[in-house]
Amino acid sequence: MLIAARTHDYGKQPIDRLAGLLKSEGIDAAQLVLPKGFTEINSYDEVTTEIIERIRSNFDQEGIKIHILGCYMDLGNPDDDVRKNAVDTFKKCLAFNKTLGASIVGSETAYPHLNDEEKKVWHPYMIDSIARLLEEAERLGEGVIQYGEIIRWLKINKPDIVIVREELDPKTAQRDIRYMHELWEKY
Repeated sequence: MLIAARTHDYGKQPIDRLAGLLKSEGIDAAQLVLPKGFTEINSYDEVTTEIIERIRSNFDQEGIKIHILGCYMDLGNPDDDVRKNAVDTFKKCLAFNKTLGASIVGSETAYPHLNDEEKKVWHPYMIDSIARLLEEAERLGEGVIQYGEIIRWLKINKPDIVIVREELDPKTAQRDIRYMHELWEKY
């Protein structure tokens, strides 16, 4: 078991200090939201490959796993400019994660706070945004879910468990299910 913390609960810290602070607090893993966690970053537009490598190096040195890379953008917003920025920013985080190695790149939506009529309007925009992000994850060569890690754990621990795959688009689900079968054999 890993004990994790939201890094922004410690306030914005310098890149070279945050992982050491977490280690000193007995924290093993982190939920990291780049603009909320570091004094050097005020927006995702300021993040460079050098900054990402510094973060990765500091966390590796302290033995802190970046478990969740948070990118809290509203992917269902019907305003085209707002949604395009959200999708583009999340795509950046998927690319950053190639270096950071988080198990999850996560987001949230305003959807639970909408009334039924607003949900009907926002839903197709959310689905479209997710489709764009899946395309980007595939282009980057990795899915959002790290199946290898899950499969290794299942094979070692052999829990009494059934994995249920939910998918909105059956055509996409079949490709993903084939991929999961191939990974089961690989690992």
